[in-house]
Amino acid sequence: MHRLLPARARLWLLGLILVAPLATVECVYRYALTRLPELPPSPSQGLTPSARQRVTWWRDLDASTRHVQPIWSWTVVHSLLDLTLSRHACEDESLPEGFEHALDAASRWLNVLNARTTVPFRELERVALAIWLTRHWDEVDWRVAAIESRWHESSVRRGVPVFLARSWTQLPVEDLALLMALGQLSWRVDPWCEREQLHAVRDALLWTLHDRERLDETALATALRAPLFLTVRPIDWGTCGQPALTRVLESRVTTPLPE
Repeated sequence: MHRLLPARARLWLLGLILVAPLATVECVYRYALTRLPELPPSPSQGLTPSARQRVTWWRDLDASTRHVQPIWSWTVVHSLLDLTLSRHACEDESLPEGFEHALDAASRWLNVLNARTTVPFRELERVALAIWLTRHWDEVDWRVAAIESRWHESSVRRGVPVFLARSWTQLPVEDLALLMALGQLSWRVDPWCEREQLHAVRDALLWTLHDRERLDETALATALRAPLFLTVRPIDWGTCGQPALTRVLESRVTTPLPE
């Protein structure tokens, strides 16, 4: 008759069974990070006081709170298993809070690295980098990342620059509100033809800053009088009310956007 293991040995064996998978996941995470030639710098690093003021304006303009929860590698594995095994689980509810923002930021950085190397990075590196970002970026970093994401998404419509070429760190308050307004309008809205609608949304956002005591009366009046700072509408788009040419939709941006 086989002798039973002592209680201490059984506890040690049980602990090993529980810890080994977690340690394996952590090792895979660290290995994926070592495959990256460079980790992204803090977005808020080196920001001038003027740029930080724009981050404050953006925080007050953005009604949604971008909170990213610091997580560990096994947290993602548990969430993915929960999503896979649950028939009614929603992906946004299964993933840790704000992890979708971390994945977006990781994708943008991998695009930068892919432009420097011939070896493409896989989904494993993207997830590992997203986990790393949740541990090392603070609230200001995520705010800056949100502005940069909106800048690249909303400042170009159908392959054509909308703003005159300037960095978001140089935008006055009325143009920062205009950037937010572009993001709130439908992608199908033509910013050159729907100027009144765009103007109204921008002005409403400026009043929001005023109500939150970020703009005084004089600054608000100046911002409201400012015209919409847009580039010239492409000639081959035709007049408002006429559809843009198909070749315009497939054209690439010829005017470089600011970094």
